[in-house]
Amino acid sequence: MRLDGHSVAKAEERATVTHRTASARPLAAVLWLLAGGTLAWLLATGASRAAADAAPWLILMSWFAYVALWRPCLHVDGYGFEVINGLRDHRIPFGAMEDIEVR
Repeated sequence: MRLDGHSVAKAEERATVTHRTASARPLAAVLWLLAGGTLAWLLATGASRAAADAAPWLILMSWFAYVALWRPCLHVDGYGFEVINGLRDHRIPFGAMEDIEVR
């Protein structure tokens, strides 16, 4: 993720700019389709016991995909940054920043 001049200009106009990893959301969607397809396949073949055993693990995998791939992003607006991680949100106003180091 990077902040280019266009993003900073939008942030100064009080418009919110969101930065995300390009491959994260498609990967999360593929994992959700895989989980749903596996559960549907198990139910369609009549393996209801196997579907019941697999369902909690598929739900857990789907939750991890949401937390690790779908949710994380960086919002930039005219007042500061909002870093949205898997389980927490952090608001960092521009006035609280003293220095930014980019590696």
